[in-house]
Amino acid sequence: MTDDDCLPSSCGTQETECILNDQTVRELLTKEKAAKVLSYERGESIFEAGKPIVGFYIVCKGAVREASNNNGEIITLSLYKRGNIITGDAFFRGVEWHKTTAKSVFGSKIVFLQREIFPHLMRIAGSKVGKKLARNMRHLRQRLELSPCSVLEKTAYWLTRLSQGLAHTFRITNKVLSDIVGCSPVTMSRELGKLIDEGLIDKDGSEIAILENDKLRKMASCGRALYPN
Repeated sequence: MTDDDCLPSSCGTQETECILNDQTVRELLTKEKAAKVLSYERGESIFEAGKPIVGFYIVCKGAVREASNNNGEIITLSLYKRGNIITGDAFFRGVEWHKTTAKSVFGSKIVFLQREIFPHLMRIAGSKVGKKLARNMRHLRQRLELSPCSVLEKTAYWLTRLSQGLAHTFRITNKVLSDIVGCSPVTMSRELGKLIDEGLIDKDGSEIAILENDKLRKMASCGRALYPN
C-alpha cells in the first residue's frame, strides 16, 4: 500500500452519483483533511476482519472484493468498482471491529475517509451517498440469490460484474476468480473452458475477454432476479 499526494478530481467514472464529483464534498474533505488516497496491489488487504473500523472507502480505480469467513468457507459478499462506497459489514452496527475482509482484486486506488466525516457527508450529499449504500445492499441480496445457482452460472455472473467499465477485457487469475465464485481453481478452469467452448469468452493466460456479454448475463438461471433490466 502506498500513499498518493492529492485527492483525485473524480472517481474515474461518469456516474453522477459519485460523491467525489461533487465540489461541495471535495471542499469539505480538503478543509477537514479527512481523506487520504491509497494505492493497493492485487490481493492486498484494504481492511481485515477483527481489525478496528477507522473509516470508509471510495474506489477510484480497480476493484475490491468484500468477503466473510463462514466456518472456514470464504464467501464473497460484494464486488466494488469505480465510484462505489465501501463501508464494511459492521460500519453501521455500532461496533468497533470489522466483521468482513476487503481485498484489492486488481491494482486499486482507494480514497480513505475518516469515520467521523460520515455525518457531514450525509448532510451535504446524503442523496448520493444513500444511493451508493442502497446499491451495496442490492448487490448483497443478489449475492444471496446466487446460492442455488451452479458454479457455471455464478462464474458467468461474476465475469459480467468484473468486466463492467473495463471494455470487456481484464486480467484475473483462476485462483482469484475461484475465490470470488467459491470453488477450487481446478473447477474454475473447467467452467471457464465451457464458456470458451460456447464462444462467450476468450482467455489468454490471465487475460479474459468477454465476447458475448448479453448471452453471459442470461446464463444464470436466476437471471431475472439478478438482472431485472
